Amino acid sequence: MDHNNQQAEKLLERYKQGLCTEEEIRLLQETLLEFSDSSRVPDNETIADSRDRVWAKLEEGTIPIRKRKLWVSALGYAAAAVVLLAIAAGVYFMRSEQESAHDFEPGGNRATLTLADGTKVDLSSAQDGIIIGDGIMYMDGSKILDDRQQTTDNRHNSVKESLMSNVSRLMSLTTPKGGTYQIVLPDGSKVWLNASSTLKYPSRFIGDKREIFLEGEGFFDVNNKTVAPFIVRTADQEVQVLGTAFSISAYPEDDVVKTTLASGAVKVSLLNQSPDQPINQSLLLAPGEQSALHKNSRLQKEKTDVNSEISWKNNEFIFNNTSLTDIMRQLERWYDIEVADKESLPDKRFYGQMSRQVNLSQVLEMIHETSKLSFTIEGRRLSLRKE
Repeated sequence: MDHNNQQAEKLLERYKQGLCTEEEIRLLQETLLEFSDSSRVPDNETIADSRDRVWAKLEEGTIPIRKRKLWVSALGYAAAAVVLLAIAAGVYFMRSEQESAHDFEPGGNRATLTLADGTKVDLSSAQDGIIIGDGIMYMDGSKILDDRQQTTDNRHNSVKESLMSNVSRLMSLTTPKGGTYQIVLPDGSKVWLNASSTLKYPSRFIGDKREIFLEGEGFFDVNNKTVAPFIVRTADQEVQVLGTAFSISAYPEDDVVKTTLASGAVKVSLLNQSPDQPINQSLLLAPGEQSALHKNSRLQKEKTDVNSEISWKNNEFIFNNTSLTDIMRQLERWYDIEVADKESLPDKRFYGQMSRQVNLSQVLEMIHETSKLSFTIEGRRLSLRKE
């Protein structure tokens, strides 16, 4: 192999300098045609076989002379050189690149801030969160709007009026699929937003309560230095706390709204109740408990594994008796893909743990190793492949 590689490098150098013989040029052209006519990337066996035949022809002087003339443009010469290098070094990287076209990288810090006047600001992916105070800034103290924007852009006036006046106006933070972001609210409470989520909050907390609105999934670390109740509303419930850490998962497309308590205490109350349900239906959660609000059903609570429920906040996947359907929904949101036929997925449950900072293929490989399920990807659509 080393001998062949050295010969390839010498031939390539002569080729670039225009010193190749007619036979060597034809050899390169034949090699280029052999691979360019193929619709697939050659595997290692094909490369090795071709390499051996090429060097055998060179050493034995048995290169056939073609009757037709081959024209190779400057681009063709470059392509021939690339092919030669691929033969010398193997096609590992070419195959990896082709496979990565059907893979997806993990999400990251992506979010949009909507100001009180409706203006939208795309937040920096190099930052992981924002702080709402006398102004709006990133976690490291840098400005979200630069000096030029602050003096010439009306949105600075909107921010200033919202934050400094006695008028409380709703602002919002939205993460797309494949996005996550943090926010420190005006009272010092911290919120982590998972992918495909929206948090609406006032520019200032005024009055006898601190109320915010969530669609999607968030983890809350509430500042308990004030006695004003902290309330998180979703479409179907509200959670009231004084000082605690908890998560809420309230995606519109999910069949259940889940509230998981890590520390402290919360009161979960049902909203939009039907006539046949008690008006005051609510329950208290203790650390390690989770409430579940299924569509068209009452609130229920049970013990749960808090670490697995809030693993996304720590950039991990933790599957603890997690259904395949739930896993696929997580992958949809984190990798910005679509999973086909989620309603008809096998009734399988999984245990496992891995970083969320891996490509989609690595998660699917873990699922395959434990279940023998296989998947195909077309575009951004993932389908279960029956074997």
